[in-house]
Amino acid sequence: MVRIPTLTIFSEPVEDSVTLLVDGQLYQGWKEVEIAKHLTSLCGSFSLSLTDSWSQDGRAWPLKVGDLVEVYMEEKKVITGSIDRFEIEVEANHRTLTISGRDKTGDLVDCSETTEPGEFRGLNLLQLAQKFSSPFGMEVRAETEDLGEPFNPFTIRQGETVFEALERGARRGGLLLISDAEGNLVITRKNSRRASTELVQGVNILSAQATFDHTERFSEYTVKGQSAGTDDFYGEEISTPLGKAEDRGILRFRPLILIAEGSVDTSLAQKRAEWEATVRAARSARVMITTPGWKQVDGRFWEINETTPIQCPWIGMDQEMLIVSTIFHKSREKGTTTTLELVRPDAFEPEPVIEKKSDPMEKLGIVEELFREVA
Repeated sequence: MVRIPTLTIFSEPVEDSVTLLVDGQLYQGWKEVEIAKHLTSLCGSFSLSLTDSWSQDGRAWPLKVGDLVEVYMEEKKVITGSIDRFEIEVEANHRTLTISGRDKTGDLVDCSETTEPGEFRGLNLLQLAQKFSSPFGMEVRAETEDLGEPFNPFTIRQGETVFEALERGARRGGLLLISDAEGNLVITRKNSRRASTELVQGVNILSAQATFDHTERFSEYTVKGQSAGTDDFYGEEISTPLGKAEDRGILRFRPLILIAEGSVDTSLAQKRAEWEATVRAARSARVMITTPGWKQVDGRFWEINETTPIQCPWIGMDQEMLIVSTIFHKSREKGTTTTLELVRPDAFEPEPVIEKKSDPMEKLGIVEELFREVA
């Protein structure tokens, strides 16, 4: 827990407060708040707004685009980054100020990868990330020891961003790229940590939405690739790595052929095919749930990369799900709420074959039956 300095410009109770620290000064009193984290989009984001009375002395608002900021929820730092956007709306006797921005890793999402020479051998994902992130002044750490085999080679694609390049490398080993509260890059995996709070219809679910989508699922996946050649290993021998996996939840013929990123052998091609089958099936079922407040029953804020049980009969859901995004809201009308996006826990964990019995689309029958009962 980080305790914020005592200097304040606005003052409100610590509970449910959001504080912006800029150049040693604290800005509080925000009336509209949205702070978001996502397991697959790397950088956290914030949007804060307030309305104040118009001052006749014409003083300018002290914050500006590009300012380095720290964002605190109560006394916990959640984002270190900068202001990307500043909006001012003036009416007869008041003005509304809205600022938004992202953490430091937002530069990795936006900016092109220019590290020379453009092709790297013998480096694992952590070493690549450290090399690519160094010009942006951020640290990189790994929360897992299993970083996969070094790349031989890893080649930058013309025009791709730093995040796009690193995400390609992470996908090969089933790794995830997120940011921490200091705006640094973290390499991790799906963990088994559970939230302390269950989401239960009629208890702590304000609203729920479920989406079941088969458009990105296929009956079979074939991953093709090439291995790096040597003086004694070349030609047809290096052009044959092949991996295959099935999704038995898709009953009609829907094949997909993928070309593996970089150099792969048969084992890596097979692992990538299994990853595609598992992840696409798991991500085809998504749930959005809004719950009161920002915290769980143990006093912790809701966190991405944790699992929690959902009991919501009206969307046909009674199972453990993985939190992939958190959006913390605050407004005059609704108070404080958290919107959680959840998917199946195996959405980021490769398994050999998707069995039909694990197909989330089977729940559509339950949902349809519920609608008939309501009607």
